Parts: sequence; C-alpha cells; structure tokens
Amino acid sequence: MLLVLGWVFGCAAEEEAGELGVVGFTDATASDLTSKAFRFGPDAGLFPPDDPRFGLSATLFVGELGSKSSSAGFALAGDDGSLQGGVLRFRPCDFNTTFLQPAGEEPQIDPFVSQDFFEWCGVDSEGRLGLQEDDETLPVISEPPTEPSVELDAMVALSSDLVVDPPFPLDERLETGAAELQVVGNVLSYTVTIENVSPTDEVRNGQIRRGGASENGDVLVTLFGEPTQTVRSLGPPFFEGTALTVSVFITPDEAAALTDPATPLYVLFTSQQISSGLMRGQLRDAP
Repeated sequence: MLLVLGWVFGCAAEEEAGELGVVGFTDATASDLTSKAFRFGPDAGLFPPDDPRFGLSATLFVGELGSKSSSAGFALAGDDGSLQGGVLRFRPCDFNTTFLQPAGEEPQIDPFVSQDFFEWCGVDSEGRLGLQEDDETLPVISEPPTEPSVELDAMVALSSDLVVDPPFPLDERLETGAAELQVVGNVLSYTVTIENVSPTDEVRNGQIRRGGASENGDVLVTLFGEPTQTVRSLGPPFFEGTALTVSVFITPDEAAALTDPATPLYVLFTSQQISSGLMRGQLRDAP
C-alpha cells in the first residue's frame, strides 16, 4: 500500500478502530470529492512509517467525475516534491496508482503501481475527507477542501475544415463540435461534444497534439482511444451528439507543456473514415 495504511495520530484520531466511519461524517458521493483539493497535514497519518513521505503534508487533487463512468483522475502532491497519480474509482474510494515519483527519483509508470481500497469514504459539514481501509485501522482525515488554482481553462471550437489530406472530399460532412479543457494540479479534466457525425462513420480517438491545427504534430496527451506510452485512465467510447466528460492524471512534463504559453497546441479527434483527424481545433497558437 503506497497511499494510506491507516496510521493515524494527533488530531486525526477522532474514532477508535473497530468501527467504520467517524462521528459527524456521512458517506461521500462523487460530487463531494471532484474538482477539489484536500490538504492532509503532517499529523494526518496519510503515509505509513516505511514510506519516505512519512510525517509530511500532501495535497490531493481530484478531477471531474466521468460522465459515463464512476471514476476521476487524481494527483497527490507531497511537500517534498513527490508526486503520485492515477484513477480514483468511487466504490466508495479506490485509488489506482499508475504514476509514482518519489522526490528526486525517476518515476514508476505502470497500470498497477498500487491499488488502495477503502471500505469507508466520508465527508463532514466542513467538507473534510475521511478515509478508512477497514475496521482494524483508524481513519485518515483531511483539512477542509479548497478550490484549487486553475492552470489552464480553455474552450476550443472544432471544425472539419482543417483536416489534413482527407481521403475523400468533405463538402457534405456536417460535423460540428467543441471541447473544454481544464488543468488543475496534474489532473486534466475535459468535456467534448461532436454532433452530426455521419451514420457511416464513428469517432475513434481524441488527442492533444503540439503545433498548429492544420499540421500533423506529435501527440502530447491521448484523451480517449489508443493509449500512448504514458499510462492513464482512458475515456470511454465516444457517442455522437453527447457531451463526454473525463478527467485523467497527467505527468509533470505533460502539465508543463499544456500550461506553457509558448507551446502551440491543438485538439484532434479521428474517426474510422478519417484517421488524420475528422475534427480539429486550435487550443493555443504559437506566440
């Protein structure tokens, strides 16, 4: 277990072991946790004694809940510069870590770096997050949540007019769309809508790429579809005419590129018939 083992002391010990939950807390719902930042102080018992982060403070960021799933991207940033991230599944709170980078070390990137399952996940009237692994461990409790700083907030209009080397004329294609993207603490949340997709076609992949929308740039982040080398929670299959919302953990390099005003970026959605990108839109122009 890399995230929590129920080691609690100081102000976090508000309930004796042997009973799930904490007095004054109610079972948490996804809306209680998403799009928030939870601060765990040094006495919260977030990390076990054999963890290099033991006794340190850390901040948990949780992205938007997926519109077609019960999961969200999460990032846990330690005060020592360490970073842990992956997928939070609400059953009620299962942290599936796909990225772990201890301070000053190379990152571990794998679909199963660790999986931390909690039998109880609750919030109180102040919005504090409580986690308990089982009835033999004491709960871990955060400080009241805060609104995290938004590092990127963009709306992108999507068009088929920028398709590079289409396999056939697109004069009769009627697709329209838009994408909204937000980056908060190594978590990317996005909502995309594409309407009027041809009944003989289907959307396959969503990507953020470097460069101009009329170019064929390198893939920076895969939103859904085929995975890139970086392991992440991929979005569910896209359905025409539906706003698809997903949040994913992003690495420090990806976050730096997404928030760097000097890095031109565009959003690309491919389809079965048009692999070069049925819909494109410029996220950020070159300075």
